[in-house]
Amino acid sequence: MPFLSVLLGWSVLWAAGAIVALWITEGRTAKRGFWFMSGLWACINAAIVAFSLVNPPADPEELARLLIINSLLDVGYVLVGAILCTRKTPMLRGFGAAIIVQGLFLLVFDLVWKSML
Repeated sequence: MPFLSVLLGWSVLWAAGAIVALWITEGRTAKRGFWFMSGLWACINAAIVAFSLVNPPADPEELARLLIINSLLDVGYVLVGAILCTRKTPMLRGFGAAIIVQGLFLLVFDLVWKSML
């Protein structure tokens, strides 16, 4: 499944970025919150790839339904991220920004692959 390669590549890039950024960033800043949350999302996305390789969808209709559900969840992620961006705590604002970036990527990812089925 080629879309899993895209998601795995995205995960590896963000995990590597998070490791480097967390190594050089100190304190409880928005920047550190952004990279910490981005690293968590990279791990979750990599786990989804691993699960999908072991348990692939049985048919295209099942995958299409899954992508629609994921798209709805992605919108929810972006909304939660936007709410976190309004908080006073720098770490929470960083978390929010990361969730928005990851949620928007996943929304586009899911909708593009859904349209290709």
